[in-house]
Amino acid sequence: MSIMVGQGEFRFRVVEDWARLPAGWNFGEVAAVAVDSRDRVYVFSRCEHPVCVFAPDGSFLTAWGEGILTHAHGLTIAPDDTVWCTDDWNHSVRRFSPQGELLQTLGTPGHPSATGIEGLDYRTIRQPAGPFNLPTNLAVSATGDLFVA
Repeated sequence: MSIMVGQGEFRFRVVEDWARLPAGWNFGEVAAVAVDSRDRVYVFSRCEHPVCVFAPDGSFLTAWGEGILTHAHGLTIAPDDTVWCTDDWNHSVRRFSPQGELLQTLGTPGHPSATGIEGLDYRTIRQPAGPFNLPTNLAVSATGDLFVA
């Protein structure tokens, strides 16, 4: 029996165990999921293999980001299929090719901007400061402008 979720026109069938990870792997905490123009599904998680890529049928294609991405938060697929990963605890946003080649880094990894924040409590921010301190996600406009939260 399949489980349906949602309501009205927006009803979806739950497919348990859709993603077929290699033996012994797990996602840990999944922070974000995105789909590219070829319907490949990218799962950004807080585990040993930060970015896992799957075919539309759930078969595992590849994983990457090990040793580069430290704490998954946001994931955005740009119109050119490049993959933007927001690493909040490392205070950076990185752009990768769909194959996982690092193409660009925004911010200085490991060095938060001087906002005055105490720990992870955003309510303690005292002043604005340039990039980045705990960035959470990125959006790409139709003209290619980047917006980082």
